[in-house]
Amino acid sequence: MSGHLRMGAISTELGETIPYVLATLRSACPKLHLQVVPGTSQQLYEGLNLGTLDLAVTVRPDFALPKSRNVTVLKKQKHMLLTPRGMKGSLEEILEKHPFIRYDARSWGGEKLESYLRTLRIDRNILCDIDSLETIAVMVGNGMGVSVVPEWSGIDLHKFRLNKVQMAQEAGSREICVIHNLPAKLPKVIELITEICQTHASKTDT
Repeated sequence: MSGHLRMGAISTELGETIPYVLATLRSACPKLHLQVVPGTSQQLYEGLNLGTLDLAVTVRPDFALPKSRNVTVLKKQKHMLLTPRGMKGSLEEILEKHPFIRYDARSWGGEKLESYLRTLRIDRNILCDIDSLETIAVMVGNGMGVSVVPEWSGIDLHKFRLNKVQMAQEAGSREICVIHNLPAKLPKVIELITEICQTHASKTDT
């Protein structure tokens, strides 16, 4: 299989899924040129709309997808409270007393989470909004505040500097999926890439 494909990915998947995809494709499809494009879920979905991307690994949107899109869910990521190592207290105490680094409420994943947090009626001191879980983990590890984020496998890189506590089931989760256009460009290759993503997700899903 050969040709050129443009694949988008959100930041967490650039570090988790994409290296695995590239390593597998190197032997399975040595003549394939895969162009990897970083972006937010909204940006990547717009790339699919404009035809500048052929497939993307994104947060699954809440809205119904048109028939011109195919979606394959890879994994569900539960939400967790992140605090600097050693911090103690109830959820309410922690969120009220410490600066809150918010997973951007305008992002597809952050919007749903923010809706839940508002139902708790906890007065948070919001330090900033960021659509980068890796940056949030670094900031929390440096003692700049606390946060509530999806539990992606890359968080383990920061485990010696952080506490992570699972949120209640009512907090929900975010779903990571592969979306591609229909009819698909190089359908056999896209099918293979999707299978590779599924295999990797089954090994790393938290």
